[in-house]
Amino acid sequence: MDMEVNGVRVLTPGEVDRLREAMGKPSNRVIFDALLFTGLRYAELTQVYEDPSRFDPDRKLVKVDNRKTKAVVRSGDSRIVYLSDMGVEAVRAFIALNKKPSRYDLWLNNLKRWCHVADLEPLGGQEDGTTKEQMVQETVPNVWGISVKSTRKTWECWLFCSFPDRADLIADSMGHSVEVSRKHYRKWFGAFTAEERALICEYTAGWLA
Repeated sequence: MDMEVNGVRVLTPGEVDRLREAMGKPSNRVIFDALLFTGLRYAELTQVYEDPSRFDPDRKLVKVDNRKTKAVVRSGDSRIVYLSDMGVEAVRAFIALNKKPSRYDLWLNNLKRWCHVADLEPLGGQEDGTTKEQMVQETVPNVWGISVKSTRKTWECWLFCSFPDRADLIADSMGHSVEVSRKHYRKWFGAFTAEERALICEYTAGWLA
């Protein structure tokens, strides 16, 4: 079964592990972890790089500016993003790295290459026919439905897997309306295997605890 939200792949814990192994550079794993375990938008992670004071490890949160019109309408000029224990450590490692995330398009190219190296299953019955030339030229076809938004969508699905009764709080933290959050993300909370749910509960432990 393809796990996706509006055509964007939602990752399982096992797929995350395989992607991290395929990344090579430790710095890429740090950035990936910060995106995954916070659910931040890519541009919002850059806000944290530019102003680390947005991160409050004692209160386990990150404060970001809403720079998208819809987000401002929903939750005002800023948003509080709540963190799990792993989220706190991921943001702390990202700030210590002191490396600005690459351009959005370059990160997407990396994700597609890592999907190929990790041998992730393509979506919708497609086949991975990636060639060496495409890897070098960074023209890998996206047969996996991977997106820069995949980490964000994955995290929201994971939060619902662990806390299906916290729709309002999840929506607030992610910057979505409750209606959008329930429609697109809560439906997946029971789709993970028992083993996957156990791992997800470890990753989300401490969220608003």
